[in-house]
Amino acid sequence: MRYPLLTALLATTCLIQGCTSIRPPAEATMVREYSLSGLQPSARPTGQKRFPVVLLVSTAEAPSWFQNPSLYYRLAYRDGRVLQPYARSRWVGPAAELLTQRLHAYLAASGLFKAVLGPEDGARVDYALRVTLEDFSQVFQSPDTSFGHVRARLTLVELASQRVVAQQVFEQEVQAPSADARGGVIALDQASAILVEAVNGWLADLGPEQLRPQPGPDQT
Repeated sequence: MRYPLLTALLATTCLIQGCTSIRPPAEATMVREYSLSGLQPSARPTGQKRFPVVLLVSTAEAPSWFQNPSLYYRLAYRDGRVLQPYARSRWVGPAAELLTQRLHAYLAASGLFKAVLGPEDGARVDYALRVTLEDFSQVFQSPDTSFGHVRARLTLVELASQRVVAQQVFEQEVQAPSADARGGVIALDQASAILVEAVNGWLADLGPEQLRPQPGPDQT
């Protein structure tokens, strides 16, 4: 039979030329998942005002491409309109959810409100903070330089009357330490942290006449 000889010839050829069917190490195809770091406000100064209202932080709305875990980048030096996902790097959850969680945790710890709740809490609230995430991506100015760009629109609504109390667009850019996915994560983490702190400052600057407790059903 000639089959053993044919097998031996194929094995020898594979050793000499290399076999393309041999799979690369697992590390080469591993997908890395990233999260945002913890963020806590500094100690609340003595005498800082506190609004006696319950605030609802709504889950951020976002375009469909920011409602999945993809980590996106743009090549602005070619065409900044094209948004592309990294193949082997992603967030642990959708960017819209990560930003909502960070904002909720920060405002709850700030002591600025009587309470800060999420949609799942099901309790009566006075005001809702509605978040629309418009961009959360790494922008390459050249093959070697990039920055993290975060842009969101915040709308504060009085729920009893559905009156818009205030609205503001926040936008932050932070230079990335490296021109890769890890550098983009670090830049986006820092940019979103600055944005959340700015939102807290914006809310703190509102007057007490703009944020007052709403009467309950038995008080109307």
